[in-house]
Amino acid sequence: MRTGQGRELGRAAEEKRARGSVPRRRKRKRRKRRKRNRRRRRRRRRRRRRRRRRRRKRRRRSRGRRRRKRKKRRIRKWMPNGGVEGERGG
Repeated sequence: MRTGQGRELGRAAEEKRARGSVPRRRKRKRRKRRKRNRRRRRRRRRRRRRRRRRRRKRRRRSRGRRRRKRKKRRIRKWMPNGGVEGERGG
């Protein structure tokens, strides 16, 4: 140990002992790692069984996004003829 650093570390250690505070960070990291490993194992099993079904679901989602864009036309109130029939904005 160097003379200057050794004295500073000694003072900080004495203050921590007087307060009684001991930081423990390892327990939090262990819990996160266990949860990540369990989730990955479950996802791998589902991917092998449902590869074909997921491809069909992606096409259905793209159609649903197009329907949301059509809903925006109902909000427009400035159109003189009311736009599409039955969609006048008040």
